[in-house]
Amino acid sequence: MRRQNVVNKSNSQQNPQSDMEVTKTLKPGDRGTAKLLRPYGERLVRARHRFDPTRKKNLTTVELVVDERDAPEGYHPLSPRRPEPKQQVLVRVDIDETQMRARVKDAHGRWDPERRGWLLPYATVREMGLEDRIMQEYVPRSSHAPALRG
Repeated sequence: MRRQNVVNKSNSQQNPQSDMEVTKTLKPGDRGTAKLLRPYGERLVRARHRFDPTRKKNLTTVELVVDERDAPEGYHPLSPRRPEPKQQVLVRVDIDETQMRARVKDAHGRWDPERRGWLLPYATVREMGLEDRIMQEYVPRSSHAPALRG
């Protein structure tokens, strides 16, 4: 796709849209977008009607796709993100894995009998190569009632 140069006609303000109030947001195909679809076509993502209180003007702005490329292999924007290094995670260690259990204990892992897993900081889990054993992230609701997310 070609890139278009954008010219800010108002040189007196750095960001003229910062004080504007969005009054309506339209998706392509919504009533009122036909005249915008003609020049922009499939590049149109959203149209917004704004009110500029400084100049007492109603404006229409558009959001356009200006670049498109293939995503890296395996990438998905909704993939779970990695926990923070200090974030506690629950790790599965089977009952017959005595050596693994000893390693987890040596790394100061804490057994959670309710959830039947070991709590360790994510950084430790990565160092030990146990990421494939993570069951859930440990997310305390308060200092009194710990809970898990997963």
